[in-house]
Amino acid sequence: MKNTGKLIDSFKATTDEHCGTFDLGIIKIDPERIIALNLDVDDIKDDRRMKKLKDSVKSKGWTNEGPYGFALLQFPNGDLAVNGGGNHRAYLSKELKKQGKLQYVKAHVLKVVYLERLPKEVFDRLNELEIIYQSESWQDEEQWNKVLKERMEILLSI
Repeated sequence: MKNTGKLIDSFKATTDEHCGTFDLGIIKIDPERIIALNLDVDDIKDDRRMKKLKDSVKSKGWTNEGPYGFALLQFPNGDLAVNGGGNHRAYLSKELKKQGKLQYVKAHVLKVVYLERLPKEVFDRLNELEIIYQSESWQDEEQWNKVLKERMEILLSI
């Protein structure tokens, strides 16, 4: 697997386009799409934390505990990189996927978007929704849910 820092540096070096990141929250992801870790594979594949995680998965199955601690960055091509915690879960989920033992996992994902490639109306609406999303003054839960749904639909479609 690649190193997340090097992958980000390479991405920045090969694009001259303006990008933004958007918080997708906790979503289901395909572990096969994870291509980079913050830590070296040799340092985690057999360490104490990995043994504990493997034992837990063996006894309880994959429980998706603490998905906010499983932080991924999704590049415009759909590839994912560990962007904080979750190196052990990323590595093990890929292994379990290869073995046919799981299809997806839940993780906290930030999506990188080429902003200049968005149609103007989509860009403008996404900005409007992002301002609403970032505000903390919501009174109407139904309206809040509509905003979240529309925002997510746009982000998942680009």
